[in-house]
This record gives sequence, structure tokens and C-alpha cells, in this order.
Amino acid sequence: MKVITGGSGFLGVEIAKKLVERNEKVKVYDIAKSPDLPKEVNFVKGDVRDKDFLIEAFKGADTVFHLVGIMPQSKMPHPEMRKINIGGTRNVLEACAEREVKRVVYLSSSEVYGILEEIPCPETALKAPIGEYGHNKVSCELICHEFAKSHGLEISILRPTSIVGPRNWEETVNILLGQIKNNGVIPLPGRGRTRWQVSHVSDVANAAILASEKKEAIGEAFNVGCDGEVPTMWELAHAVKEHASSNVKIVSLNEKITLGLLKALGTVKISPVEPDHLLLFEYDFVLDVSKTKSVLGWKPEFKTIEAFIDTYEWYVKTH
Repeated sequence: MKVITGGSGFLGVEIAKKLVERNEKVKVYDIAKSPDLPKEVNFVKGDVRDKDFLIEAFKGADTVFHLVGIMPQSKMPHPEMRKINIGGTRNVLEACAEREVKRVVYLSSSEVYGILEEIPCPETALKAPIGEYGHNKVSCELICHEFAKSHGLEISILRPTSIVGPRNWEETVNILLGQIKNNGVIPLPGRGRTRWQVSHVSDVANAAILASEKKEAIGEAFNVGCDGEVPTMWELAHAVKEHASSNVKIVSLNEKITLGLLKALGTVKISPVEPDHLLLFEYDFVLDVSKTKSVLGWKPEFKTIEAFIDTYEWYVKTH
């Protein structure tokens, strides 16, 4: 049986659907049930802060996909974030050890890298996160290594870039898509000169499943992102605008003034953009996914522009 913690989320639903299509027995452990989950899924309502209930829920599991993670957009106080992100991960791994779960796939994040030291960025790059979420993920990766060593857990780690695709919940992405649909305005600091690689939810789900199956994936971390050439934000915005036949205005803003204002607002916690996300306007963000392709045999279906267009098509149908 496959268990997905946080399986009612954007990525969790996608993994659940793919596993059900393969006739796998799937259990989702989350605080609420998504209406998008396949009817074949066994849903268990639970919190990762409840270790005893996790141990009970993991009975009979051979694989656990641990996806629970409170993101900065939630505005949750940092101490509470750490209880869920870090403490919850420790609880999940302790439950896996107790139930002798064979394989664990932990969903980390590309935010562990902070400002990329090289482009494209390999998995061996320095981890220097900027915000609380990235720091949480680094701590969780260390806990994964700890349990692999102390309990022999077979763990693989995924580090996806920003995930887009159908059922995307991320507010910033949906605001941008709404501006395109409604012929609004998209402001881009510095003419959107930086390159932004995203991940499509289907590709991330496929990578997670492959990581749970491949012996070569044990003890390894894998970058996940769209394949092919990565466009600048300016090129990306214009490509989606053209696809949508939209009259949206793409406006260039003074980079120093705009970023300075957003950073100042961030210090008083009223900025609409998180510190990690401000980096996207200042630096290229492109990961090297060659290891993921060679070791897992992973074949991403989407390039960044295609992934955004697919997300836009979903947005138009549902908003």
C-alpha cells in the first residue's frame, strides 16, 4: 500500500491519481479530504503532529510519499511552521521506522539553494536558503539522512521548482493568470529579464513515483523542473499572452525601486511577495535536471511555457 501524507494537496492528488491508474492501493493522510481525489483512495483524516495516529495509519504501507509542508504564503507564524514542517517530518519518519516502511519519498524544494551558485544548478550545489520555508526544508533533508543512517530507511528526496498545472492553488500564479484572462496588467521589475524554470505537476508526480521504485534513487536527491530552454519572465508573459489572445499590458518597473519597496514591506510582514520569491526578479533560477533523467529514467513532458499554457487553460475553464 502507498500512503501519501498531504495527499489532498495539489501534488498529492496528482500522485494519487497516477497510482490508482496503476491499480495500486492508496491511502491519503491529511487534515481534509480533497473532492478531486479518486474514489478508490482510502482517506484518513489526521495531522502529522500526531505521531501515534501516523503509526496507526501507516499499518500495511510499503511506501510513504511525505508531501506535508506549510508554505510561506500561508502567513503562519514561524514557530508553528516548524512544528509541522520539521516536527511533522520527524514524526512521519519515526512512524515509518516503527512500521518498517520500505521506501520513503520526501518532497523538499528548490528553495534549499537560495541564490543559485551556478546555472543550471546541480544537486551538489551549496544549500543557502533565504526564507523560513527553505530553512525548514534543509532541516528536513538532514532528518531524512539521520533516519536513513540510524534506521536504515530507504529515502529519496525531490527538489522541484515552483509547481504549476491544473488545480494549481498558488495565489501569485493565479493572480497573473487572472490578469491575462481579464486583460489586466502584469508588472515585471527590470523588464522581466531573469529566467524562471517551473515544474509541471504531472512531471513532478512521475518523478516521485519513479523515485519510489528505483533502487538507484535510494539515498539520493533529485532536482525537478521543466525540460528544454528556460524563458525570461518577459518572454514567458508574452508567450501566454499570445496564446490567450489577450490584451493584458505587460509593464516594466524600475528594478531597484520596486524590489526595495517589496523588501521594505517584507520587514513589516505586509509584502505580497515572500523573500524567496523576490530572488526570481533578481537572479536566473534554472536547475540541472540531468541526474533525474539519467538515474530515474524520468522524461519530463513539459517545457516552462507549455506548463504555464496548460495551467492557463485550466484556469480559464474553472474561473
